Amino acid sequence: MNSSRVKLFFWFAAAAFIIILIRVLYLQYFDEELKRRSELNMVRTNIVEPSRGRIFDRKGVLLIDNQYAYNFYIIPEQFLKNPRSMDFVFDNLKIEKDTLLAELNSPEVHKDRFYRLMRDIDFSLFSSVMEKGKELRGIYIKKEWTRKFEVNSAPHLLGYLGEAKNHEELTEEISYGDLVGKKGLEYVYDKILRGEKGFTQEIKDVKGKKVSDYKKEEWKEAVRGSDIYLTIDLELQMHIEELFKKKSGSVIVQDCRNGEILAMLSKPDYPIDLFNKKLSKEEWKKWSEDPSEPLYNKAIMGLYPPGSVIKMATIIAATDQNIKTPGDKVNCPGGMQIGNRFIRCWNRDGGHGLVDMLSAIYMSCDTYFYDIAIRINLDKWKSSLERLGFGEKTGIDLRYERGGLVPDIQYYKKRIKGDLDGRSANLMIGQGELLVTPLQIANYTSIIANSGIRHIPHLLHKYGEEGSFSYYDSTCTDTLQLNKKILSVIKKGMFHVVNTPGGTAFRSKSYLIEFAGKTGTAQNPHGDDHAWFTSFGPFENPEITVTVFEEFGQHGSGAGLIAKDIYEFWYNSKNKKAPAEEGLENP
Repeated sequence: MNSSRVKLFFWFAAAAFIIILIRVLYLQYFDEELKRRSELNMVRTNIVEPSRGRIFDRKGVLLIDNQYAYNFYIIPEQFLKNPRSMDFVFDNLKIEKDTLLAELNSPEVHKDRFYRLMRDIDFSLFSSVMEKGKELRGIYIKKEWTRKFEVNSAPHLLGYLGEAKNHEELTEEISYGDLVGKKGLEYVYDKILRGEKGFTQEIKDVKGKKVSDYKKEEWKEAVRGSDIYLTIDLELQMHIEELFKKKSGSVIVQDCRNGEILAMLSKPDYPIDLFNKKLSKEEWKKWSEDPSEPLYNKAIMGLYPPGSVIKMATIIAATDQNIKTPGDKVNCPGGMQIGNRFIRCWNRDGGHGLVDMLSAIYMSCDTYFYDIAIRINLDKWKSSLERLGFGEKTGIDLRYERGGLVPDIQYYKKRIKGDLDGRSANLMIGQGELLVTPLQIANYTSIIANSGIRHIPHLLHKYGEEGSFSYYDSTCTDTLQLNKKILSVIKKGMFHVVNTPGGTAFRSKSYLIEFAGKTGTAQNPHGDDHAWFTSFGPFENPEITVTVFEEFGQHGSGAGLIAKDIYEFWYNSKNKKAPAEEGLENP
């Protein structure tokens, strides 16, 4: 009995041994898939980041280049198993432990790949890592490209880079933690600037030490990103930044012939290299909560009442509805009775007397526009303003542009009861609920200068390499059917604003270049009124528009003096150029 049991156990053990031996032999010699996976476990793929495309101004002046920097990386699966490495990071990098651990455990992070903790580390940190060497398993220093800013100018336009962490940013080409454009032109043209990654492969032993290269013939070289050339004139941009450095607001200079933006600034702003490194929570709070809003691009995001610079649009809307002709006169005794209110003109002491369309523009007589308000259909007025680009985005190649607000009858029915004449009176002179961006005012001024031709404002001129450039298509235009006779009166009225005694910006008259403009004052319930001045020049053959918006500037005549300086600087710079350098011509 016992002998039988021993034999049975022997045969059972022998069978089990044979099964295990067969399985081991199978795994070692026959399972090609597992063998392939085993080999891959020893292969490290190293991503080679491409050099990002450079950014130039319209004349070929370099704005943003690249330079090498030392970046601090970890490989999470190694780092998290080494207490010394973790202590070193938390002691030296000022990173919150809970935040980093949560991030490293997120599904988007590849545990066996390099993960960047800090860009452009200083020499002290670099030396410390090198000194401790093998103690800091899972910590690596890599020499890589970073942005080098040649000038501290136009931060809101140029933008900055940041790490890709949002799901919508991650693609086949972009991995978690990659540097991508976050704001400005770095964001809009990220695909052009970014280039293509390359890779190398190497075999590592179990200790992570390189044994040899792997399949070198399959390695891929990184492809450098394409350079982009902007429409911005750096010399003009920096001159305006100096003029406006102690002010708050926006200035825009546009080539009215094709929509190119020659200069655009928003003040106050921030140092252009602010985001070249990760900001601490304290630094981010300081900048993001600053009441002067330095991170905010007022040129395309700020919404303000336009004041009297909207009066040319009001005239176009009134003539669209056959309410006014150039010869119609209105008596201005200093205001107008509308319903049970006497609404005053800005010239309260005696008013302007009899005014027609021309004098209403250059003297900026409010009463003339109150007379329009009591006759106009508000919905049709809205349609006329929308044709001129208000209430919608201009389409500029920047992120976060806002469209503003043009109210209509339905808007007020939902909010107020009673007669709308008082509201309409405010709207006709650019006060009340009507809200615009400085760029909308600039583009509308270009439409007037162009006698109805509207271009899409843009900052990109071309991209690529010498001999194979791709150009921005500036043929995208829209010709508005505007009354040429009325446009002529409007232009003459704007000319008199600047060049005739009694004009509201006569102090801005230039003896170097004739330009036409319109002042505006926007009521501000939070402090001093805002100042507007929008213009075009030279008067006979317009080439540029200059729009100045100064927060708390009180009156548009002061903004007009800034515009005068800009015109004269532009004129002098233009006439210093060799003929071949003038303008940017597409092939």
